[in-house]
Formats: sequence, C-alpha cells, structure tokens
Amino acid sequence: MHNSVGEFITRSAQRHPDKVALIFEHRSWTFSELDNASSALAAGFERLGLVRGDCITLYAPNCPEWIIGYYAAVKIGAVLNPLNSMLTAEEAAYAMNDCGARAVVGAAEKIAAVQAVSHKTRLEWQIAFGEHLPAGALSFAGLLEEVPPASKRYPVEGIGLDDPCSIGYTSGTTGNPKGALLSHRAIVMNTAMTAVMHVRTAQDIVVSALPCTHVYGNIVMHTMLAYGGTLVLHRMFDAAQVLESIQRHCATLLEGVPTMYMYLLNFPRLGEYDLASLKRGDRRRADHA
Repeated sequence: MHNSVGEFITRSAQRHPDKVALIFEHRSWTFSELDNASSALAAGFERLGLVRGDCITLYAPNCPEWIIGYYAAVKIGAVLNPLNSMLTAEEAAYAMNDCGARAVVGAAEKIAAVQAVSHKTRLEWQIAFGEHLPAGALSFAGLLEEVPPASKRYPVEGIGLDDPCSIGYTSGTTGNPKGALLSHRAIVMNTAMTAVMHVRTAQDIVVSALPCTHVYGNIVMHTMLAYGGTLVLHRMFDAAQVLESIQRHCATLLEGVPTMYMYLLNFPRLGEYDLASLKRGDRRRADHA
C-alpha cells in the first residue's frame, strides 16, 4: 500500500516513466513528466516558505496545472484545499480564510478575482497560470523552473497515513460550507478500493469530464495515476467531445454521473462513433460526496 498520496505519481513514474499518464486537449504528459513537474513545484513551494501542515488552495477548472499543483502540495505534506471553480470570489475567500490557506494556485482569471477579496483571507502568496497573469501574482511556470537539490526527494520524509491531506468544503448543511478533512489514509484506501472494485489496471484508458475538485473526479484521477493507467481529462463535459475522445484514444473506461450518460445516450450522432473499446462505465449520483 502507498504510504502517502504523494507517492501515487512517484511510484508510477518509477514503474512506467515513459508511459502516457495524462491527455488533455491536444497535449500529453508521461508519468515522469508529471512527477518531475510536481516535484519542481514542490521545491518552489518550499522556497516560498510553505511547509508540512500548511494549507494550499487550488482554484481552477480541470487542467494539467491542477493535477501538478495537487501532487506538489501533498509531496511537501501540505493540506490541499480544492475549491469548486464555479464558486464566486467571495465564496472562495470564505473557504480560504476558514481553512487558513497561506497560498492559492489557480487560473489567471480566478486569481484576479481573488485579489479583490484577498483582504478577507490569510493568503500570503497567489500563484497563477494561463495568459495575462494579474499584477502581483507569482508565475506558476516560473515556480516550475525550480530545480530541487540532487539530494532532495519527494514526497518529503515523515508524511504519515494519518496526517491530514485534503480539506474540501461542502454546502450539504445549513449555513456556511463546512470543511471536511481527509487523511492520507482515507484517500489511499479509497483509491485502492476503487481500483480493485473497478478492476483498474495499467492497461486502462479512462475518459473523464468530472471536476477534479469533487471527491468522485478526484478519486478517478488518483486511481489512474496511482495504478499506471492513462487519464484523458476534459475541462468540462461536452457529449461530442467525450465521444470523440473514447473513439480516438480507444478508451476502456468512462466515468460520469447519470446526467452525463443521459446526454450521451440521447446524442443525435451517437451511432457515428466507434465505442467498441469500452469495457465498462462507472456512474455515481452527482451529489455523492
């Protein structure tokens, strides 16, 4: 069993360094590329002064930077705070302040919106990626240029299974959203059990448009990267694009909530796509947390 969530990508990079781990839009990343990028960003975080136990927020839609940021944070033992990209800046500020986030990593437009309400948070650093970086924000790409010392290894030593790993906010109760804290053990076990239940292997190629911020989309990401499969990730759900991805990449597994399957089954040109590679599909209720 993995000893921490940060080991997911590192172990897979050791086993399958040149295998494609992630496909997003028109680019692909190997396991070693994702592992190296997340370790470089982890070194960048440490250079800023972020340490084990600090909270780092992710505020962006599905994208490679989101995945790299996630693994970089957990590799230094930070507590990751994934925020739904549909939250308003005010809503995001509430969550960031509540969990005591010291840094936020996000798409340029999200960081720009956060800057207007940053006085309501305890943020010390705002790290942005994309075009037109807002003034005062640190460059995500710049931090990726950090070269860890040859003797430095990520994940850092000392991260335990019972250490906090992620704090997600749920509005399933009255009043303000509540932070739900997950340990490394909870995520490692959920990942392992899901992989066993769905018989996921390194030969699988999964197509997903589920938001990585949600526990379902998050475990889809983890299971593929931890067990050597390939994740074909979409920024958002579009029936035609999902069907095209299944056909183009010969996907073996499709992940989605019931509404997504409804749209796919009712898509007028469904019969034009070759979906013979699909072996199974998983679905969960949209409100399943």
